[in-house]
Amino acid sequence: MDLGVLDHVIKSVREVTTHTRAAAPNAEPPPAAAADIYQWMIEATPHLDVERKMIRDAMIYRQGLEHALEMNDEDVVGLEPCPSCACWGLFWQSDHQKAMCANRRCNDRLGQPSMWTLQQLARHHVARKYADRKTAT
Repeated sequence: MDLGVLDHVIKSVREVTTHTRAAAPNAEPPPAAAADIYQWMIEATPHLDVERKMIRDAMIYRQGLEHALEMNDEDVVGLEPCPSCACWGLFWQSDHQKAMCANRRCNDRLGQPSMWTLQQLARHHVARKYADRKTAT
């Protein structure tokens, strides 16, 4: 295994553990297997209000994007619509460490192409999912 990937997994598990312990101090100990850490987090925090669940879920989603990028899978960014124009033209700009919208008409207030951090993409993704649940009949 690539040491950079291993280091990333260790940091991710540490972040999840810290977040979970802050929300649920009496939670069971985290699992030994890193692959089980997200399920542990969800099971330890069912009491959270919707806003805090969305923060938790955005962390999980952001880390998933980070894991994919760490494994050189930049296509994962294109699976998200642009938070600004809703087109499916996002691509990863490794030099900026952000997703950029390929739509020429999708610019920021300075006229530069719209760019998004992984955290912003994760928050947008989770907000869409929660909105879908709320409006589902």
